[in-house]
Amino acid sequence: MNMVDDATGTSYGLFDTGETTQVALQCLFDWIMKYGIPYSIYCDYKSLFYTKREATIEEQLAGIASNKVWRGLP
Repeated sequence: MNMVDDATGTSYGLFDTGETTQVALQCLFDWIMKYGIPYSIYCDYKSLFYTKREATIEEQLAGIASNKVWRGLP
């Protein structure tokens, strides 16, 4: 997992057994403890944050495509 401050080029990396929600939150926590709270956060939107399941009827009615359902925390 890697975080980069686009303004300063500061980078922080965290190695673990996989890119899970827990690892992402640990990386963010470590960043905050070391550098402070970021002004904004965005991700590269790779498959890590999406599910392969079909969208629920509620998600379909809200206009969310099935491959764009954010997995987030359980």
